[in-house]
Amino acid sequence: MAKSHHVAEILGEDERSALARVFAAAIAEGSGDTDMFGLRMQRGSLDYFKEKLAVLHPGRTSDKARIEAAFGRTLFIYLSRADKVAQAVSCVKAEQTGLWHVASDGGELERTAPHSEPVYDGPALMKWYETMTGYERAWEDWLSREGIAPLRIDYDALSHWPRETLRTVLLTLGLDGKAAPSDHRIKLEGREADSDDRRQHDACDQGEFGALA
Repeated sequence: MAKSHHVAEILGEDERSALARVFAAAIAEGSGDTDMFGLRMQRGSLDYFKEKLAVLHPGRTSDKARIEAAFGRTLFIYLSRADKVAQAVSCVKAEQTGLWHVASDGGELERTAPHSEPVYDGPALMKWYETMTGYERAWEDWLSREGIAPLRIDYDALSHWPRETLRTVLLTLGLDGKAAPSDHRIKLEGREADSDDRRQHDACDQGEFGALA
């Protein structure tokens, strides 16, 4: 964990002390020249994150309390995508093409394999659909258990109305909503939907999705 944040390992150092240095480095890097820190947490990483928080703050009795002990007053933002079929299509396409993230200028941010053309794969779509719905249930269970009422943002709303979505976040933080730049100045990372995505989505909606699972 230390190596991932460019924190030198100290021979004989106990885990809690090492974690304290790692968290401090992450907060410093993520805050930049501001007094605000943002952390993106995906469901697959949450259990490991909670395990390390428990080591760092053993006196706290809940995940929420440990998060606030580590980062201070926290606004929880839950970004989800209502259209799980579209999300499954996006994941399968990323697996097949090897391209997971595209920058706002069209450049590649994350590629895991050489390019290959995407093809319709019903079983793979069903696997991702079930994975994503499972993640959503797990998030909802955790939020309920921790007594967290997050600011909820829909992925497609963020994609279509980035300025208004950012304005909502700023206002919820108690900041000036007018600081949100105009839409043309907001650059979002991701993959643009194309005709292949739409064809796969339509095939899923028409029953091929479940039938081929």
